[in-house]
Amino acid sequence: MIISNNKKRLLQHLQSFSDAINQTVVITMLATAFFCIGCHRNIQPSLSIRNTAAYAFARAEKYRQEGKFNRAILVYRQYINNHPDTEQAIIALSSIADIYSQKGEFKKALALYKTIDKNNPDYDAIPSIRYKIIMHLYLTGNYNDSITKATEWLGKYPSHPLTGQVMLVLMDDYASLGIWRKAFDCWEKAGKTLQDTPGNRAKLNSRIRKLLKDYEAYRSKRHRNEEPLDNWVLRARCFITPTNKTIKDNTGIVGCLLPLSGPFSVYGQSILNGIELGSGLITDSKENNSIVELDIKDTRGDPDQTVAALEKLVRTNRAMALIGPLSIKAAISAARKAQEEGIPIITLTQKDDIDKTGNMVFRNFISPVQEAKKLVFTAVNQLGIRRFAILYPKNRYGSFMMNCFWDILNKAGGTVTAVESYDPDATDFAIQIKKMTGMYYPRPIYTAHNTKQETNGKNKNNKAEPVIDFDAVFIPDNFETVAMIAPQLTYYDVKGVLLMGTSLWQSHKLIDLARDYVQGAIFTSGFYIDNNNALVQDFVKRYRANFGKTPDLMAAYGYDTIRFLRKVLNDKNIHTRTDIQNRLSQYCDFTGVTGQICLMQNREKGGNVHLFTIKGDKIVPFDYQHPLHSQMKPPVQNQGM
Repeated sequence: MIISNNKKRLLQHLQSFSDAINQTVVITMLATAFFCIGCHRNIQPSLSIRNTAAYAFARAEKYRQEGKFNRAILVYRQYINNHPDTEQAIIALSSIADIYSQKGEFKKALALYKTIDKNNPDYDAIPSIRYKIIMHLYLTGNYNDSITKATEWLGKYPSHPLTGQVMLVLMDDYASLGIWRKAFDCWEKAGKTLQDTPGNRAKLNSRIRKLLKDYEAYRSKRHRNEEPLDNWVLRARCFITPTNKTIKDNTGIVGCLLPLSGPFSVYGQSILNGIELGSGLITDSKENNSIVELDIKDTRGDPDQTVAALEKLVRTNRAMALIGPLSIKAAISAARKAQEEGIPIITLTQKDDIDKTGNMVFRNFISPVQEAKKLVFTAVNQLGIRRFAILYPKNRYGSFMMNCFWDILNKAGGTVTAVESYDPDATDFAIQIKKMTGMYYPRPIYTAHNTKQETNGKNKNNKAEPVIDFDAVFIPDNFETVAMIAPQLTYYDVKGVLLMGTSLWQSHKLIDLARDYVQGAIFTSGFYIDNNNALVQDFVKRYRANFGKTPDLMAAYGYDTIRFLRKVLNDKNIHTRTDIQNRLSQYCDFTGVTGQICLMQNREKGGNVHLFTIKGDKIVPFDYQHPLHSQMKPPVQNQGM
């Protein structure tokens, strides 16, 4: 990463300043030894930031997301011990059970789910916990108990979104016991209950294939004299025989390269939900355009796996266009391969110049440059802030955003007074915060003759106070990390400063994990669920109805991208991949839930960038005149923005 000369000079200055402090401390301590005896720094308070609720839970969540399961379990258990009577403790225990299940330790998982059910019958998520008990009774071979619990569950929660999943477990229970008629019946009921999405149809397809295979093996061995279930078998075979009569011959297949497992799976699944909703395969939309056929590949966020999946989509599955991937490394590899294979690809990455790879490569995602400009303009021109600190992860994204923000800030007349980086896997940020506030290095001890200066930089308890020469801190990282950083800033008395971030902050989990520490913080995004726009409200309503949760930024971009592509593919003059590429590069008359979409090369892309803040338990549009922010300095004139 190239750093400008101004930044190099400041970094060198900060380092030189630190070295100078060290030298001054040594000399001054030797001099004052003749005057003062017994001077020493106070011991840090016993209360550690590591024990705060928000920090501990966020750290456990981060370990779990990274696949460090043993560490996650340890921290979850510590959290439960320290906060036993909270709802978060129940969530922590459920997370431990989920980890055991993921590791294949089903008996341990089952025991914990049963404990939650026994001790917390009024817990809001108890239907989900009881579904997991049903599933793990099946996984541990307790088929009759699983059937009993599933029957009770269906009687108590007949309209719950998990009803279809419970029916599928019942199907497996009956099949395991050789009760085939009931097994087929449960499969059919599951098909009627589950939402009609490509993912659910694929799941039903897979399960009925296995059921048919097991049933035919059962019949072929020693049970040919039993009455055959011809009617059920026929219905099952009709379901798994694909018919593409509703798909236009000239549209072909749209391949989706998404991380559905691995560290980025939460983002990949959100995008897939949006794509499924916008593809026309879910038929509750007011729109009546043609549908597209999706071929979904899990990339795990790995560049090599992405390229392998892309080659299969192009050469074997005959995809006409591609959507994805997300991560910068995977997107770069996919872009090069797509250009080589001659297939148009719409990447969903924040890498601004990826479309320069070639004429087959496009990008539809919020622009980091736009985000940085929005943040700087608001802070400098509306809030009158001039002094900034940057605390960023030492990875490609963090370094890019640090440089981008700093460059734009320089043009706007702002100043960076502190900058520190940290390892992306870090959970403790004490060193960085202390360096930013002058508390990392020992300060000079003044002589007895300078009595007026003896208390300089100290409070009445003789504890060194932070030197905060910035009014805002820019943290370009995800919400899990921010949820750990924010409480630590408060712990080290970095208060009254504005926290600023990017679209990676947009998650209500940030409020769940660090509510009291992020009030008034601002961050960018390209989508807002409470937008009064009819298109946005229709999307939000349909998303909630189909997936049982609120759409996020990723879902919105997935939804817009497939709808944009559908519009292009619906053109009767589209017959080849080159036709699609030409149309994509010219079509700019499309408005989605994230704003206007135009994929022309050499054009700044990314839709509209909005600014949001956290108020209580809600994420709301930013208003610089709101009391949370009106105490900042008065606005200044635009300088170079």
